[in-house]
Amino acid sequence: MRAIADAVPFFAPELEILILPGWDCLPYDRASPSVAVTSQRMSTLQALQQPAKKKQLVVTTIGAVIQKYVTPFRIRQTGERLAAGREISRERLASLLQSNGYFRVDTVADAGEFAIRGSIVDLFPAGSEVGLRLDFFGDEIESIRRFNPSDQRSIDQVEHFDILPAVEALMDEDAIKRFRVGYRERFGVTATGDPLYQAVSEGRRLSGMDHWLPLFEERMATIFDHVGADALVIRDSGSIAAGQSRLDSITDYHENRVKAQAAEPGSYRPLPPEMLYLSSGELDQLFDDNAAHLITPFAQPDSASVIDFGIAAARDFAPERTQKANVYEAVAAHLKSLHSKKTKTIIASYSIGARERLKGLLAGNVIVLRLEIGAGDSPSMFWLRCQPSSTKAVRLDDSSWRPWATTPIRSASVWGRIAALASNVFWVWSWRVNAALGPAAARSLVNVRWAAVAVAGMTWPVMGSVAPTGTTKEPGVLLASSSWRFTG
Repeated sequence: MRAIADAVPFFAPELEILILPGWDCLPYDRASPSVAVTSQRMSTLQALQQPAKKKQLVVTTIGAVIQKYVTPFRIRQTGERLAAGREISRERLASLLQSNGYFRVDTVADAGEFAIRGSIVDLFPAGSEVGLRLDFFGDEIESIRRFNPSDQRSIDQVEHFDILPAVEALMDEDAIKRFRVGYRERFGVTATGDPLYQAVSEGRRLSGMDHWLPLFEERMATIFDHVGADALVIRDSGSIAAGQSRLDSITDYHENRVKAQAAEPGSYRPLPPEMLYLSSGELDQLFDDNAAHLITPFAQPDSASVIDFGIAAARDFAPERTQKANVYEAVAAHLKSLHSKKTKTIIASYSIGARERLKGLLAGNVIVLRLEIGAGDSPSMFWLRCQPSSTKAVRLDDSSWRPWATTPIRSASVWGRIAALASNVFWVWSWRVNAALGPAAARSLVNVRWAAVAVAGMTWPVMGSVAPTGTTKEPGVLLASSSWRFTG
């Protein structure tokens, strides 16, 4: 889900991305979902009820779709705007924040927290990436500034902001009354002694109370009620099996809670699954009613209901890994094959570091040199092994050396061959000079970098980092490969 939300702005920057995560706790758990998750959910639901400035894309999971939500009308009732110049006591503000699920702490660090320090009130609103600092003069908000929770430093000043709920189980006076009545009707008068009932009756939040959310509301809604009837619904093929697995786990957890209650009455009184979640039949019906489109990686027969995007699965290099072959050579061969077909290629990485490593290994994809320093008779004896174009080791020593043999020349151009020869001469000459200075100087050579040789618009970037260790009788350690790239 997060990967899609991060990738979409690159391909469609005109869209507004809204993330709707599912609860990060087990069904019928004693713990509530984290404030970060519930605040994100409430922020997305609130955004769906506001006039959209541009097209919106809601990214969610099948687990979040199966859950039931508070109604759109209830969402529109929540939230309150605070602006500089407004009069509100700090005690009234604290009560307002607590009723919206904010927790009072000494120092604000995460979403859904607030702190009061004299005339200053810090809070981390739901759906925001930074905190807000309210400076009071008496009961009047004198200024509102944004601040970074990591270092507590102010960033800039804002004129107003909207307080959004940080939790889904809202505890206003009417919600508490509905909970008390619903709890007694469902579990009997003897249930009034339960810690959950007593805590809610006193206006206190108890961990895990979100699993009784339907008792706080007059009725529940689905995510389809929030996105509207004109929404385009697209689901992944994997959501079918994942949805069924989620429904099965919900049933199992509920049955276990029922068995535990029979053995120990009053320990945990679970609500029936249909009050908190959609059933399998309800889910399928909602997908049918909203004409949900199914994306599948498998080929489908041509028909009026099938749209072929012309996208095939990426090449899998698992066989090369199983055979313990050089995966990068296989990748290089595959890229050359695609390039020969004039196919545009995108290489995706899990991180920036992995991307840079791949970029270094595959840059140009012509020749990758790996220099190894091995045991020898003199400091000037080295082995230069060329890969992947050649596996033959070339020995260079004081008496005889052929610099043009160190690098295969793949250019048909005369100028390209001259550039290769010049770069090879410079390469070996540099190592011979350092070798002639003796082992001490060789050991001090930690990072050596050569400039590019440019001839007739053809660039040959030559960069290397080698750290010799010990004396010449000991092997060296390669820190970085050298990449030769033909461009122009």
